[in-house]
Amino acid sequence: MRWLSCALFGVVFALGLLAQDEPREVPDVRYKVEANYESYPQATPKEALSSVMRAIDRKRFDYVAAHLLDPAIVDRRIQETKVTFATCVQDVQTKLTDDPEAVRELRKFLVRGEITENGDTAMVKVAELPQRVVMLKKIGKRWFMENRRTPPPAAPEPEPKKDM
Repeated sequence: MRWLSCALFGVVFALGLLAQDEPREVPDVRYKVEANYESYPQATPKEALSSVMRAIDRKRFDYVAAHLLDPAIVDRRIQETKVTFATCVQDVQTKLTDDPEAVRELRKFLVRGEITENGDTAMVKVAELPQRVVMLKKIGKRWFMENRRTPPPAAPEPEPKKDM
């Protein structure tokens, strides 16, 4: 009987560890905004970036914040600053309407961007904007835009081994 209890505990513990390694699927309804995968597909980084632009063009800033931006960033902003989702949406709208150059740059990334995927992350580069990138990350089966506009720091080059 002890053996059975230990085995059952081991299986439950192992399943718990496996569940932590899997990225969580983002719910279809976030902050009372329902996902619309037909109008705003996110199966590839290019589709996700295209969906961001489509939502901006349609002034669906609530959809951008709820389903197209990295959910961890939105959730952290709401929790840490104690703002409402509506305030977060207003901030996104203000940023995009007060800075039309940011929207023009995003459009350049969509039209002329070169996408490099590396596992669950993707980086979009445009030749005429070498200091800017668009970063995306995959959660479950969907891609989300991150809140970074600069390339991640390059990994340090390994030092050559010295023969002794």
